[in-house]
Amino acid sequence: MTQTKPVPYRNDPWSRPDRNNQPPELDKVVKEFFKKFSNNGSAAFNFSIIIILFATIAIWAMAGFFVISEGQTAVILRLGEFNRELGRGLKWYAPIIEQKYVVSTDRISTYEYEAEMLTTDENYAKVKVALLYRVLSPSDYLFNLKDPIDTLKEVTASALRQVVGKSTLDEVLSSGKEQVRKEIEETVVSTLGSYKMGIQVRGVKLLAALPPTQVSEAFEDAIKAREDEQRFINIAEAYYNEILPKAKGKASRILNEATAIKESTILNAKAEVEGFNALIPIYRKDPALLTTRLYIQTMESIFAKTPKILMNGDKNISYIPLADLISNAKRSSS
Repeated sequence: MTQTKPVPYRNDPWSRPDRNNQPPELDKVVKEFFKKFSNNGSAAFNFSIIIILFATIAIWAMAGFFVISEGQTAVILRLGEFNRELGRGLKWYAPIIEQKYVVSTDRISTYEYEAEMLTTDENYAKVKVALLYRVLSPSDYLFNLKDPIDTLKEVTASALRQVVGKSTLDEVLSSGKEQVRKEIEETVVSTLGSYKMGIQVRGVKLLAALPPTQVSEAFEDAIKAREDEQRFINIAEAYYNEILPKAKGKASRILNEATAIKESTILNAKAEVEGFNALIPIYRKDPALLTTRLYIQTMESIFAKTPKILMNGDKNISYIPLADLISNAKRSSS
């Protein structure tokens, strides 16, 4: 059986003179592609090709699905150039055409650095710091610098030497440790900001600061003495804060009581003066009567305050225990 030569397709978009002006029709291109296979092979072979083609496309498409966990970000490159960033969830990218890089943006990482360096007073100190950081911008972290961690190391080393180099050994080891740590952190943050490497510094810890071996014992004694001094100061301040309010309160209470007694005494004296002034006219009329009255009132006030009654009979002075009599009378009645 002879095969007839296919007639050229006049509307073939690839052979038209104006093909640059109008885009080819996709369904016609696909028909022409399978028509060539149908003219040169069996239908079974053509079907197998179709199955393989669709299976390959399906596998390629399925391979592009991936899951981004909480605290992660995926950076997608298309043909080697940055294209987009993807957040948590089920995502898709085009394999071969695109590449993905998953970066943790929630995890706090730690970088430690230790070195011996010279202080401003020409002493050696062994200092160790820990830098806490996290990735803030995944694209900057991946592509702005060749090795961000190596850059982080160089920046930390430079900041440490700069700050320790202008500090004394005593400041690094004891009195100025917090200030040294703060200056190291500020220097690292400002330097990394100029590099735009996508890293956020969360803190710097001064893990160790040791003096030279030859003078380590002397420095330990000095530090202990300084700690004892601070402890005694704290004890004295605590005692001061405890005693002073009590003393102030007691002094204030005594002052208030004295003021009250003073005012009461003055008022009573004024009242007595007014009372004596009121008796002057009566005294002028009958001095003996007023004298007797004053005597009786005085004795009345005295006997009112004593539980005994004095009696004068037959030139003998005796007393009656009035309080005992009243108490016995109450018990007898009960």
